[in-house]
Parts: sequence; C-alpha cells; structure tokens
Amino acid sequence: MCKGGKRVKKTGMVSCCLAAVMLLAGLVPARVFGAVVDAGGTAAVETGAVLEYWCMWEVDEERGLVVAEAVKAFTKATGVDVQVYYLGRDVANVLLPALKAGEVADVFDADAAHVVNNLGDYLLPLEHYVSATYADTGDKPYGGTQNQLFWQFAGGLEAARGFGEAGAHIVPYAPVVFAMTANRDILKLAGYEEYPQTWDEFMAICKTLKAAGLVPMTVDDVYLPALFYATLSMLAGGEECSRIIAEGDYAASAVAKACALWGEVTSHNYITKAAAENKYPAGMLGTMAGGGAVFYFGPSTFTAEAHGRDNGFQWGRFALPGKTAGEPYALFGAASAFGIHKNTAAPNAAFAFVRFMTTGEWDATFAANSYGIPMASSVWPEKPDGEQAVVEGAEACYPLPTGNAANAIKAGFLQMIAGEIDAAGFAALLAG
Repeated sequence: MCKGGKRVKKTGMVSCCLAAVMLLAGLVPARVFGAVVDAGGTAAVETGAVLEYWCMWEVDEERGLVVAEAVKAFTKATGVDVQVYYLGRDVANVLLPALKAGEVADVFDADAAHVVNNLGDYLLPLEHYVSATYADTGDKPYGGTQNQLFWQFAGGLEAARGFGEAGAHIVPYAPVVFAMTANRDILKLAGYEEYPQTWDEFMAICKTLKAAGLVPMTVDDVYLPALFYATLSMLAGGEECSRIIAEGDYAASAVAKACALWGEVTSHNYITKAAAENKYPAGMLGTMAGGGAVFYFGPSTFTAEAHGRDNGFQWGRFALPGKTAGEPYALFGAASAFGIHKNTAAPNAAFAFVRFMTTGEWDATFAANSYGIPMASSVWPEKPDGEQAVVEGAEACYPLPTGNAANAIKAGFLQMIAGEIDAAGFAALLAG
C-alpha cells in the first residue's frame, strides 16, 4: 500500500566526527555477532501483522519503484501488509517530530548517521535478530551475510552513540563511497586502458590529458573535504589521521603534505579553475555532459545520475591513487539505514521485511536499478566499471567528518584551485 507524505525543507548533514575518529583510531570493536541463536520466534512473523514503513525514497524514483515491487513480493510471501509512506529525503525532518508525538513507524529509513544520532531513543535493539540464522540466509547469521565494510561502518556510528555494548540497532544499506570517477572513453582515446594505481601515474595521465587539450579533473565544493580527508588517510594512515581529526591538529606535517600534493595538481591547472566557482552539482553535470573533465571525485551515486542521463559515456571508478600500488586504503562514505521502532507490535515481521530488502533478489535488484552497491548479493551491477574493486579493495570505510575543519578545508581548497593561494598558504590556513 502506498501513501504520500508531507514534504518539508531539508536540514544540514548530521555531524559524524566522533564516529569517524573512533573508527580511524581503531576504538570501535568489530561489529560481531553473539552466540548464533536459533531463529525460532525471530523467524515467525506475527499473525495478522500490518507494518507502516516510512520510506526515504520518492515514489517515482528508481529506488522507490523497486520498493513498491519488493513490498508486493513480501506481502505475497508472508501475508504481511506493508503500508508505505513515501516521504523522500524529507523523511529526516518528518520522522523525529512524528516519533516524539507518539507515532509508531514500525520500519523507517534515512541517512544512517541521522537514524543513530537523532532517532536512537526509538530504535529496537536488533542483536538477537542479526545473530540469528534463517532459511533465507542459508542458515547463516544474518549479519554475516552482509557487506562487512559497511556493517563495521554502522558499528562505528552505533559505538559513538553509546550502543556498542548493546549491539546492532540499525541495518545499513544503499551505501555510497567517495572515489575517483573517470570517463573511460576519453582515457582510452588518450592511450590509457587502466586506471592509475599510484600518485605518479595519476599525475602522468593528467599531464598527457592537458597536453592533448583536455581538462584532466574537476570537483564540486561539497566533496572537497572528502577528497582532502581521503588524501590525508592515504598519506598518514588511519591512526595519525584519527589523531589529527580528534585533536584538531591541522598543523601536523601530514596535513602540509596533503596540501602540497593538491598544490602541485592545481599549479599545473590539472583541476580546471572553473571548479573554484562550482556549487554542487555544477562540476558533476559538466562532467556528465562530456565537455568537462575526464576525472571527477565524488560519491557512487554519480554514476547512477550519469547513466540515467544516457549520455553514452562509459564511466569507471577507482580509489584515490596511493603512494605505491597495491597498498591498503580506506574509503570515506555514507549509507542509508533501516531502523525498527522499539514499540512496534510486530518486531518479527518488521525485521523479516528488512531482511527481505537486504538479501537475495531485492538486494540485487535495488543495487542494479540504481547502479549501487549490494549489501549481500555477489552479483554487482555491470556499471560502473571498477566500483566492485574499489569497495572490495578497501580495508575500512569511515563516515566523513564535518564541522568547522571541513568548512575550512573546502574554503582553502577552492582558493587554491582559483590560484589565490598556494599549497603553503592552504596549509597555513588550516594550521591557523
């Protein structure tokens, strides 16, 4: 059953600084499962159960269309009626006031950080459910079937909220990661069949592209902090990066080194100066049009947008090149998350629905229709090229720190792109 929902203005991003620091510092215990329990009562849905699902997707977008079909299939398989309220991205603004007013949304989803940080008081503990085995998980603990990179990501958010000892409270899904995106057609025309694996290779490709009259790279303002923190993690490693973030030590030598790397890039105009004026999604849209840059740094959703526009280009994804080829790397990213209301009258049915959406056919379909990242399926979307390798090659995924430091990074980076300051000036601004 589908219902519309009130739409209100969106608020800003919830800060993930503490979770990022804890993850980077290795302070978060692995999100593991307790003793495997017999599903028993957790597998049998309540007789006559009716669920309200407050959904973060629009009814007419690809993901919303998949939700509608999945709900029909779930009801047919279980007899559970699911009433869907398609609230779109405004779900973050609608949920908290509604829950405070006493509404019991049996199942809801939103940005994972928002669900944990702002809706945590209403969450049903899920450890018993995620540790249980089910027929539809191949008699394995449900949590063990999920992509562990993002399962640990969720664990970091929960630990920062104080849920660490109580175990899982959310189920992450629809994750995105920040990485490099490349127009493969232009790369091939320039003579490159493979993505750069090292920083030197990346710089060499940029030089070739610029000499051929092409724009090597562009960015959008909102993603500059992600680009900088990915560089900092690549240069300094997780422990030092976490210390810098936790202590606000932007006078650290690793910060100056990150500034120097991108200072060299901007000094050669490998990032178009037009990017200094980019407000999201200007850089992304320009790249999609084909007349823009070859490289773009951004989230996984870039390729869904690009392919949705059917521009014919073949987009590829690769991790930010490291100092040497093959070295371990971490990603920064985000995810949506399901939560179940602690006062739901049908917790078994609610978790059965969440499990249905994040395993098997519907997990794969959800990813395929949005060029996204599956949570349990071994079948990845054919496009974009390289996304699976980016995710599977990462040793960790961290929530992106936000706040004053991130704002300073964005402002300084834009000034450096515009040629108003050099790398030393960027470093001094951050150290200031």
